[in-house]
Amino acid sequence: MFDIKLAKYFERKSEHLKEKYCRKLLYRLVQKYDLEEIVNIPNENKHYNPYQGTTMPLIKTLAESGVLDREDHILDVGCGTGIFLIALSELGYRNLSGIEVNQNSYALCQTNLKKYAEKTKTTKISILCCDAIETPISDDVTCFYLANPFYDKETYTKWLNNLSTSLERNPRPIKLLIYFPTVASTDALRACASMKFSTSIICKQQVCWRCMRIDVYTNN
Repeated sequence: MFDIKLAKYFERKSEHLKEKYCRKLLYRLVQKYDLEEIVNIPNENKHYNPYQGTTMPLIKTLAESGVLDREDHILDVGCGTGIFLIALSELGYRNLSGIEVNQNSYALCQTNLKKYAEKTKTTKISILCCDAIETPISDDVTCFYLANPFYDKETYTKWLNNLSTSLERNPRPIKLLIYFPTVASTDALRACASMKFSTSIICKQQVCWRCMRIDVYTNN
């Protein structure tokens, strides 16, 4: 009984340290550029999940994994406050864009990107306020990042159909990165004949690392 209690204590201690580490890295980026990162922004669309930011350790692990290419045009579908895009820009990626359906998140993202651009003189990261389901996908995007933006399988399927249409117009190799894969996203991708699972990006420096991973799909 003592051993079980001791093991649970160290497990809780480890989770606390991981959470503290993740918050520390995020705070560094936020403080450096006077950014704002807000979670649980009220949702305006029943087909979309509330904005959920990606942890900094996982973003760093993704950059080190070799999955991303410096020449990739990376689109963040549901970019929220823009932290993921800014973090990638900090790591040297330049061809970055995002779309966001929530007007409050979009306004905050605009503010964050403006502050970042003014302080770094970096090429502007382009973002649009639009519904990903109703908006055609740009045919030059080669890497798509989805941080669990859609609520149900049907919505994921509609977006994947948009992606298929883009690939018909401009056949090209692409990568689809799914952060925090759910039953809805996994089922939709299993039914998508053109996309195949490739690998998972896992960072054990964060809590719930088995769930809070990035699954990578390709059409090669």
